Amino acid sequence: MITRRRVILAGIALAIPAVGRAERPLASEDALSDQGLYLPELARLRETVRTSPEQRQILAQFLAIVGDETGALREWMAQRPANAPLAPPDTTDYGPYTAEPALETIIAAARGRRLVILNEAHHASRCRAFAARVLTRLRAEGFDLLAAEAFTNDPTTRFAERMADGAPVTTDLAYYPRDPVYAELIRQARADGYRLACYEMTPVQSPPDDVDGPTRIAVREAAEAANLAALLKDNPDARMVVYCGHGHLAEKAIGPNTVMATRLKAATGIDPLTIDQSLGLPSPAGVFESPTVTAVLSHFKPVEPIIVRAPDGGSLAFRTFRDAVDLTVFHPRLGDTADGRPAWLDGDGRQRTVFALRRPAPAGALLQAVPLAEALAAPNVVPADQYMARPGAKEAVFFLRPGRYEIRMETDVGRQVLGRSSTGSGPA
Repeated sequence: MITRRRVILAGIALAIPAVGRAERPLASEDALSDQGLYLPELARLRETVRTSPEQRQILAQFLAIVGDETGALREWMAQRPANAPLAPPDTTDYGPYTAEPALETIIAAARGRRLVILNEAHHASRCRAFAARVLTRLRAEGFDLLAAEAFTNDPTTRFAERMADGAPVTTDLAYYPRDPVYAELIRQARADGYRLACYEMTPVQSPPDDVDGPTRIAVREAAEAANLAALLKDNPDARMVVYCGHGHLAEKAIGPNTVMATRLKAATGIDPLTIDQSLGLPSPAGVFESPTVTAVLSHFKPVEPIIVRAPDGGSLAFRTFRDAVDLTVFHPRLGDTADGRPAWLDGDGRQRTVFALRRPAPAGALLQAVPLAEALAAPNVVPADQYMARPGAKEAVFFLRPGRYEIRMETDVGRQVLGRSSTGSGPA
């Protein structure tokens, strides 16, 4: 049940939607999809994991969406079997190795290419922030078509058409773009002039429900490759960036799976530039970290993402992707800001923006900054930034691009609009 009330805050009359408990509350997915309410779905996933620990992967992805980076990484690594042996320390002598700025190396390697494939770890929003940087630079090099696994390829959703029409980025469009960092990637890509395209397996291409897991994986990989090949054929002058998750970018079979990029290369004859950033991620204290990540970051101590070159000139790769990707990105160990937010948020056009709270934030509150123009157009707009407040916090600290924003707070009893805030040289 949605009610509306009016208050006076900072001299402005605001209509505040207060989504309260109804006699028949919306299901958590409907509350998120239709109203942009995140906490019901978070509560459902946490309850699910108590009885079905194998669902930790989904919880990890959703914790990233609500801005809990440490929680996301903890849940992701908690999937490892308790008796799984730990990898031995990486004792490589990195003295003969060299480190290069990842962004510059990627742009140089992409020159003359028609196809770039970049992956992400679905539980790590910083991958999406780096992808946005790559996209902006590639656009200046002439790339103009962005196809992403996360863009729902269902005709009823009309993702590409709605984005081309300038529609708000809303929670009913797709799953991963419910993450504010992903939503900002989409907004930035549109502003840069990219056309957005879908390539995920369509409902028509989906196998019957009774097929086994390996067959389902094979059907999906083949469908994704076919859809991308069709995009390249239908757009002969386009230069395309494909943004996918985890192992889909491998240029050779991974275990028993012949994945999307391998199939696409065989079908089109196009050699893609493939870039893995999913494995070179540091972990917070107390969470398992790849020994290679530990060794590389300890030796080079980067403050920006890097590519590591072996003495023979090849890009250092993880065993999973050895001889299967062109470049591997290692993300720096940056920690948190003084406000407790991930330090990688501070930069790339985002500015620290503080909003004073009239009352201390209650435990479990989700603080949100939503682009004002979109907030006025739809109730389920994906914020530009959001995170779980520390109990008793007296201010909200966001990292935002220049513009005007509606500041919101979601709790277990609903959502309130707290006011508006402007940052940088955005529109008045």
